[in-house]
Amino acid sequence: MKPADDPTATAPLVDAYDTVLFDLDGVLYRGSDTVPGAPEAVEEVRRRGLRVAFVTNNSSRTPGQVAAKLAGHGVDAPSGEVVTSAMATADLLGPADGRTAFVVGEDGIREALREAGFAVVGDDADRADVVCVGVDTAVTYARLRTAAVLVERGARLIATNTDASFPAPDGLWPGAGALLAAITTTIGRGPEAVAGKPHPPLLRAALDRIGGRRPLVVGDRLDTDIDGAAAVGWDSLMVLTGVSTEADLVGAPNLPTHLGADLGALFRPAIVVRPAGPKDVEPIVGLLREAKLRDTGVDDRLAETLVAARNAETVGTIAFEILTSDGATVAHLRSLAVAERSRGERTGPLLTAAGVRAAIARGASTVYAVTRTSEGFIERMGFERTGGLDSVPGAVRVTLGDAADEHTVGFRWPPRGSPSA
Repeated sequence: MKPADDPTATAPLVDAYDTVLFDLDGVLYRGSDTVPGAPEAVEEVRRRGLRVAFVTNNSSRTPGQVAAKLAGHGVDAPSGEVVTSAMATADLLGPADGRTAFVVGEDGIREALREAGFAVVGDDADRADVVCVGVDTAVTYARLRTAAVLVERGARLIATNTDASFPAPDGLWPGAGALLAAITTTIGRGPEAVAGKPHPPLLRAALDRIGGRRPLVVGDRLDTDIDGAAAVGWDSLMVLTGVSTEADLVGAPNLPTHLGADLGALFRPAIVVRPAGPKDVEPIVGLLREAKLRDTGVDDRLAETLVAARNAETVGTIAFEILTSDGATVAHLRSLAVAERSRGERTGPLLTAAGVRAAIARGASTVYAVTRTSEGFIERMGFERTGGLDSVPGAVRVTLGDAADEHTVGFRWPPRGSPSA
């Protein structure tokens, strides 16, 4: 553990980067509502001297319109710092060279294509070189029909993004992916290319425009922001102010590097989950004792143990056991402990999701958890309650020894009937 007077012991997460790429919907605002603390967080990032870009899959607005919307939420955002999927789409298509484009979309994609030299044709067009699909709140059946027909006649189908939805104050609204699905279902094939997250073009375009070498992607969606950061090999922070929840972490293809309730996480010391090593044994034992959990056998379980670390300090741990039950490979998730000083920083959810991910990677088809005191937390993470002690496989019961009694509750992941089951 670093001494209290070591300045790096309390260095905030954001200080490890020179550029922050902020997603918009669900991070800085949600529809007409400003996310609490978002304007102040952006201002503080600037004060620390980092480059800032505002990166959105939403292709409906021009950079100037996006900047104006952000200003309405108290966020200072020059249009030169705004990078949209519409702009990335135009980059992806390259020089127009006299080509025509039919658009399912709004001002943002139409202006981006015109600025790139494309002639944007109307709804009565019988031919086009490209069909571009983005979010369109005024879409009609006729426009979707024309798009499908033009692609069948040879037009390239390009999507600004494939977000099925976007967050609004009253719930989720259909996104560009929902409109794209109507066309791809009709023609029987997907788009030729996608510009927006999780595909690389948008994030790469943002970094090219804004500069920087150590970017942090900040977003609220696992399937776009976090998967997109993983696709280009950059670190990410997922905030819980938008679409994805803690339960969505379990079973996700990619986990965020960092997790926070909101943008305040940028200014707290980073907590990162990693495999345990020999130097972690003593702090793991201390965490287990603090949580009043069994602290024996830690050395023997290191290969199946993860820790959450803040700099050199171990602040959380989880272990899993790979077992055989009725011919199937299953896992028992156990020994989750988080230091009292780190609770409330989403350490437990990130550890739990990483533990499930590691167990699945080791061949487990089902992951079981057994608890007497953390039922609410396990349920929030998306596990299915199975019942009492006799509801979990015998192989799991054996590992519990005398740590279980009639108050023990069993859980499993994935829940029966879920797509992952």
